[in-house]
Amino acid sequence: MATYSMTGYGRAEKQIGSRKYVIELRSLNSKQIDLLIKVPSLLREIEMDLRTLLANELGRGKVECMINYENLGEEKSAKVNVELIEAYAKEIEPLRTKIKGIDESDWLNALLKLPEVLVTQRAKLNEGEKDELIELCKVAIKSINSFRLKEGEALHKDLDFNNTEIQKNCDIVEGLAPQRVDLIRERIKKSLDEIKDNAAFDADRFEQELIYYIEKLDINEELIRLNTHLKFFKETLEKNEDKGKKLGFIAQEIGREINTMGSKANHSEMQRHVIQMKDHLERIKEQVLNVL
Repeated sequence: MATYSMTGYGRAEKQIGSRKYVIELRSLNSKQIDLLIKVPSLLREIEMDLRTLLANELGRGKVECMINYENLGEEKSAKVNVELIEAYAKEIEPLRTKIKGIDESDWLNALLKLPEVLVTQRAKLNEGEKDELIELCKVAIKSINSFRLKEGEALHKDLDFNNTEIQKNCDIVEGLAPQRVDLIRERIKKSLDEIKDNAAFDADRFEQELIYYIEKLDINEELIRLNTHLKFFKETLEKNEDKGKKLGFIAQEIGREINTMGSKANHSEMQRHVIQMKDHLERIKEQVLNVL
């Protein structure tokens, strides 16, 4: 009976090698999966694996994945090319002796800024670190899915409540339907009684017209279909599967029957209950957008 929301937050952190990694996941509702992955250049090589994992595990939603890390060891990002800097120093040493007032530290800084003296060392992940990062991402996914499930429980209760309220109003409308036909018949007869002394009319023709009019206002088919849709909505809500889209389609069908009933109502009490059904249906439509 699990219902998941598309809205959620998950986090996981772990020290892997000499770095501490933090993975954060945030998701909002979306018609399909929409991934935004923000990772340092060090982790670009596992981005596609992360994308596949997130798409498979999170189903739908606008998902933002952010990974940051902190160096905990003495990892060096640059190395001094000692042989090259010694060669530079040897070449320009004669010039140094001719220029007065040059500070020793200024001279060293100038040498360090010469081309290719500082060689940047690009950090790389080994296979073990890659595997551990994927596993850490799975922990973050478990965290966000736990959040989504908790949010989904509230959605489930609200959807079930509104569906039940529509059913209650539908039952009342169904009880009012026969009464409405009798009232229509009496109203028309009363109007005819008032004018029959001043106008001739065909009783048979009147009965035919009355039957035609009442048939146009008949809502039995709409009531049958609406009851079927409401039952199907409840059954779908109870299933352990991704059901947001299906619930949305059923809600559209429910709305179609309610609108038709409203146009045929011609009865103040019935119209009031139709309006209440529409109100609860609008709440369902809003909440269904967040269901996975």
